[in-house]
Amino acid sequence: MKRTLLFIACVVCACTMWATIPALKVETAEKTSYFQLSEIDSIQFSPAADYLYVNYDEDKQKSFPSADIIQMTYATLDDAQGISIVWNNDGTVSITNPMSAVGVDVTATGADVVISSVFPDEVTYNLSGTSSDGSLKIYSDYKYELVLNGLTLTNQDGPAINSQTKKKGTIKLQKSTTNTLTDGTSYADSGEEDQKGCLFSEGQLVFKGAGTLNVNANYKHGIASDDYIEVENGVINVTTTANAAKAFKANDYITVASDEGKNPTITITQSGSKVIADGDVSYCAAMKADSTITIACGTITVNSSAEGGRGLNADQGIAIMGGTLNITMTGNGGEGYGDDERPGGPGGGPGGGGGPGGRWLTLADNDTASFTSPCLKTDGYVSISGGVMHFNTSGIKGFGIKAYGVITMTGGEMYVQTTGSAAEGIESKTRMDLSGGRIYVYSKCDDAINCAGQIIFSGAWVYAVSNGNDAIDSNYNRSGAITISGGVVVALSSKGAPEEGLDCDNNSYITISGGCVFTGGAAQGGGGGWGGSSSTSSSVGSSTQGYCFTGSYALTNGTYYTVYNSSGDVLFTIKALTSISSSTNSLSLISAPSLTKSGTNTIKSGSAAPTDSEAWDGYIYLGGTSSANTSVKSFTAK
Repeated sequence: MKRTLLFIACVVCACTMWATIPALKVETAEKTSYFQLSEIDSIQFSPAADYLYVNYDEDKQKSFPSADIIQMTYATLDDAQGISIVWNNDGTVSITNPMSAVGVDVTATGADVVISSVFPDEVTYNLSGTSSDGSLKIYSDYKYELVLNGLTLTNQDGPAINSQTKKKGTIKLQKSTTNTLTDGTSYADSGEEDQKGCLFSEGQLVFKGAGTLNVNANYKHGIASDDYIEVENGVINVTTTANAAKAFKANDYITVASDEGKNPTITITQSGSKVIADGDVSYCAAMKADSTITIACGTITVNSSAEGGRGLNADQGIAIMGGTLNITMTGNGGEGYGDDERPGGPGGGPGGGGGPGGRWLTLADNDTASFTSPCLKTDGYVSISGGVMHFNTSGIKGFGIKAYGVITMTGGEMYVQTTGSAAEGIESKTRMDLSGGRIYVYSKCDDAINCAGQIIFSGAWVYAVSNGNDAIDSNYNRSGAITISGGVVVALSSKGAPEEGLDCDNNSYITISGGCVFTGGAAQGGGGGWGGSSSTSSSVGSSTQGYCFTGSYALTNGTYYTVYNSSGDVLFTIKALTSISSSTNSLSLISAPSLTKSGTNTIKSGSAAPTDSEAWDGYIYLGGTSSANTSVKSFTAK
């Protein structure tokens, strides 16, 4: 303890003595390490005093055997580990490199800087200044850290930063600084070296720090890694304009997460189009991962006008665990046959496994593939356990979520709105398990929710509205297609026959064992609806609580509708978020745990929301006190 206090006291004294930023220099027989004092969190010995521990930069630690330490001294920043590279905005670069004798070579040709390091440890490079025609290329045998400290770097014919090392690169955005990277509209030939975007790395990329990074990508991707990308902190703004460009592109996974309670902010602005070449189709995307995307914190905003653009696009799956996502897609999808219109096959049909199945079509260079423009797109799963999501599309085939695997939701809030033609709100080619959270989906022209397999409601509050097709549609075509055991399910379709609130091809495929249900839509006269020629049947396949198909009545947008049992108890209330005439609302299913089977239940309307209820304000209310007193429909439950 005495030694720990002594070192802390020395650090404080040194901070008052040095005119420039001081650093701690630790020399051992093998190497010399430097630590900027302002980033040191603590210095202490082990209980037996056989090791010295230096904790720094919030989450890093270095340990030194006491017997190996030759000396510990203080050095100015010019002599410390932090190599300084300053672009002078006149075609020259100022380089301070105290590690040239230990394997770190930093050279400049004009404003193009090349780092070559064989130093056997992480090296920090402090980058600042401005250049209208400069670049940084990195070769390193070990991981490295780039501290962006007020850097504006434009490369007219290539990436602004290009790392050719497969080791991890940490990009630290110095607090209170703004940094801007811009690439050229075309790239010079680099031989066999990759140069896939404005900021490119062969290895992993980790972003931290409380500063701001602006990336302007004109030719290829914005931020690209041939490994994974992690964002822990910072404000990152990426703009891409090239066809088939990705704002973030990883050959492995992408995560936005922090164990330190940080709140990264990512804003992506995107334009461009698809590219068809040699039978392959490539699309623009805000984030594209060849494995998975995980969002656990922060705020992500995407504004894309790209043709066939995708918001988050991962081959294996997408997990939303927290944070805020605001994704707006205004670009159109297209018609034809290709990437997104794969026929069902093993694992891809109703009740199948999770794979997409089907076959691929080879495309000639001048062919047009069928493609959507979804906010979330994956060939695998979508798992939502937290966060707040706003997904909006306005283009043709602009889906909110399109997944070939299972969609599960256990928490969080999701709001989806699609207004373009042939645009569904949420689609899974396999199954949906909705056990928690709150989901509002609106589709102007197509299904709000569509699934090739089962749709299982076991706790989520779901409000689905379609003005052009079914509100909720399962094509499972067997018992249990729509299974409701908890939560609240509201499904309203204003289109009229043959479109419905709930569509699962046959009443016998519906199972109800709990939860509240309120649907509105038309009865079909035959063929594929609520039981084909028996579409007006008054029975579901199985229910352990009261239910009723209530028949015709009108719903008025903005009006509150409360379901009462025969004792006058308020069971639940919905606010109608579309208008449905009595002629197009000829098959409405109502169910609730306390619905009376032996007496008369009622639906009443009013202009005010209930009070003292468990509420999803403006959508759904459980229990409480309701002022709705205008009789709309009376019914007896089965």
